[in-house]
Amino acid sequence: MDVALARQLLSEGLVLESLDTEALGPWRARVEALRPAVAAVLAATKAAPAGPAAEPRGAAVAPLPGRGRALLAGQSLKRGQVVLREQALARVPLPKKLDLHPQTQLALKLWEAERSDQRLKQTELLDHGKDAGARKLREVIAACCALCCDRPQEVESLFRWLGRVRVNAVTVSCLVESDGEMEHQQVALALYPELARSVNHSCRPNAILRFDSEDLVELVVSSPVPAGEEVMISYGPTASTMPRSKRQAALLAEYGFECLCSACASVAHDENFQWKLKAQMLDDRARAAVGRAAWQEAAIACSAAVSMLREGYREGDVELAREECKLAGLTLRAGDTVRARETWASAAEVLRDLVFPSDPDLQEAEEMLQRLPAAQTSAAQTSAAPKAAAPAKPTSAATFAAAATRCEVAEAMQGLRDAIERAACPAGPSPRLEPQGTTVTDSFTGSILGLETLNLSAAEKAKVLHAMSGLGAQKVRFCVPRRADLASDTEEEEEQELKDFTSKSGCFIHVPCGDFSRKEQLCKMLQEDPDFEAPSSSAAGILADDAEPEPGVERALKKYKWASVTSSFIPGYGPSNGGDDMWRLFFDDNFLTTQSEPNRAARALLGYRALGSFVVSCVNRKTGQDRPISRKEVADLIMRRLQGGDAERITRENEDQRARMETFSQLGGETIELKG
Repeated sequence: MDVALARQLLSEGLVLESLDTEALGPWRARVEALRPAVAAVLAATKAAPAGPAAEPRGAAVAPLPGRGRALLAGQSLKRGQVVLREQALARVPLPKKLDLHPQTQLALKLWEAERSDQRLKQTELLDHGKDAGARKLREVIAACCALCCDRPQEVESLFRWLGRVRVNAVTVSCLVESDGEMEHQQVALALYPELARSVNHSCRPNAILRFDSEDLVELVVSSPVPAGEEVMISYGPTASTMPRSKRQAALLAEYGFECLCSACASVAHDENFQWKLKAQMLDDRARAAVGRAAWQEAAIACSAAVSMLREGYREGDVELAREECKLAGLTLRAGDTVRARETWASAAEVLRDLVFPSDPDLQEAEEMLQRLPAAQTSAAQTSAAPKAAAPAKPTSAATFAAAATRCEVAEAMQGLRDAIERAACPAGPSPRLEPQGTTVTDSFTGSILGLETLNLSAAEKAKVLHAMSGLGAQKVRFCVPRRADLASDTEEEEEQELKDFTSKSGCFIHVPCGDFSRKEQLCKMLQEDPDFEAPSSSAAGILADDAEPEPGVERALKKYKWASVTSSFIPGYGPSNGGDDMWRLFFDDNFLTTQSEPNRAARALLGYRALGSFVVSCVNRKTGQDRPISRKEVADLIMRRLQGGDAERITRENEDQRARMETFSQLGGETIELKG
């Protein structure tokens, strides 16, 4: 192709730019930069060995009216069954950020026009699609290619090869890590003759392609296929990733056909993809929470995102399983090992059937299933653990067994755990809850503030969801009595806050303080656990880069390899309460990324938010200094709470909350007493 042909194209109105050197300068540099990629393509195609012949298993290629050749199941095919295994006839790595379509398609047509000594009409030089916005760019590139290509034999060889694989080539993708997450990346184009001639497209496919690290591709059944039915894959767009109109446009532009699959034929208009938008918003919220190391918030948002994705993806979809892997990791970082293991198990069950064993997500899931003990196994080992008669210094496992099962200990400490989690007293002005900071649950369309830290029974959850069903996608505020951010409100501030939430929230739900009268074995466990940290001096404040940590935290940092430090005052013993002592707990909120075994006393005391080691601090209010404390003193403090020693404080908090509920009700909001 010469300059004369390019000028002729310009004169016919295909390209409006002039052909002078200055105008073509930027385009010439761009095309010259692609020359190494062109050479690599040519070299790869010359040296590419032919793959062995592949024959379908359990299926056969047969003509199908209206479909041409089709791969039909000769028997009932089960999920995970490999129907076709084939080596690539040719495989070419894709240079980064190189797009072979639609510019390549236009260049092919220009080359064909020159070969036949004909000039194509303007409309014939466009791709199958109707994207007018991209037309100008493709036209300019075509003219520049004509000017810059000074190796006609090489270009002719390249275009011949591209003409063969333009439609039949398969994009090979693999999982790569990007910004801390695994995502698919296109790495090569490969030609599989048997696959290309036999497998048709469906926007709701029943099979997928999986690639190994070399040139092997396998066609795997992703959902059961009855005998006589067609085995189909997606050429790219699916009913789970694009609405109908966009799928149709993409397939027409790239492959030149109008899709008439069941997913496209069953709807006349675009499907509702609100679920996908909500899932993306929740995923963005989870990412933001990860950036703040707010693992519990990230896990809640990710869980809700996965629930949204279930509306669009079929159960057992690979992409859904990969999202579950991400959710499992966040759940583990949040401290819920049981749920994390269950989520990884669910994802692994899907991935084992549909991906190669070398798949990174599957490998991670299998590894975590090995590292995290099953719940029933753990309970059985706990109940069977021998109890020493009178050990001088019992091990953590033995003392944990003495405190009954993990479930009983967790139940016994639920009230105290909630109190500790809800009573953080940070220095400076108290933070306020904002409507945009809500947590969206996976149970109904709406938002809940504070639900993520409540451990509701099935009956309580049913009561909440019943209340939600009548609110119609409104925000709901769970007002629990241990919120430190509300403790310092003036009457005017509180009234204004309630007015704001009345207009933006659907319901005010009161969760009263729990009953603290539980098992006494916990006291003995805390007294005797050798891993329980009760230093003579501990931290009082956040660690700074230029400050030395206090002795207690310093020991914990070294002994348990803490990654970050979080602290919380025990309710009733913080700066706003009376008495000489202020009791504070320090723990690692990144526990599961830094420690291999949980501290059992910490598990019982702090629950799922902090399962690792912790440090206890007691600050004398008068002197402002830490004072020496013992295990027994800490155990006595906790036992006092367990035996109802804080009953007066609990009653006062419940009364305050009921007063807030009454005000909320007077302002027009709905109120619900969850317990009692």
